[in-house]
Formats: sequence, C-alpha cells, structure tokens
Amino acid sequence: MSIEDALVLRRRLRTSSSIPVALTKFRVGRQPRIGRLLKVSDDSRDLKKSGPVRRGRRASG
Repeated sequence: MSIEDALVLRRRLRTSSSIPVALTKFRVGRQPRIGRLLKVSDDSRDLKKSGPVRRGRRASG
C-alpha cells in the first residue's frame, strides 16, 4: 500500500498548485480506499476469533 500511496501522492504533487493543496487532495482521495481496507481487515480478524468450532478443531488436531 505504501507504493500505491507514493504513486498517488506523486500525482497530486505534480497537479496541485501547492504542497498543502496536494496533501489535502491526497488525504481526501485516499480516505475511501483506506476505509474499505480497514473494513476488510476487521472482517478477516473477526473470522479468526476463537469460538466453539475452532476449539473443536484444535482438540481434534
């Protein structure tokens, strides 16, 4: 993701009138993507939580 951020930031710096404007555009533009990735991460973590099925699999394995 850092490479992706670097490419987007580079584009913003080249096309904006100033660094503060570029950084604001970068932040606003990246927020939806970051939000989606955080949701996927949370969903994935929730799937890994211990529960009765997992405890049963551990006991048999």
